[in-house]
Amino acid sequence: MTGSGKTGLCISLLEEAGIDGIPAIIVDPKGDLPSLMLLFPELRPEDFRPWINKDEAAQKGLSPAERGVCAGL
Repeated sequence: MTGSGKTGLCISLLEEAGIDGIPAIIVDPKGDLPSLMLLFPELRPEDFRPWINKDEAAQKGLSPAERGVCAGL
């Protein structure tokens, strides 16, 4: 059922497997999980900026940097 938490559970299990060094092969036909491989070890705002949607920021009247701050990036 939609909204039942399947993707969230999958993400949690995959993150825990990664922390424990357990390899995983992920088949994701819907494309819900591709960003799991993005690594931001220092969590610096400038590391996230390439993934900020510039069009979305412009629609909200913000620069990409401002949109990142608003989105918690």
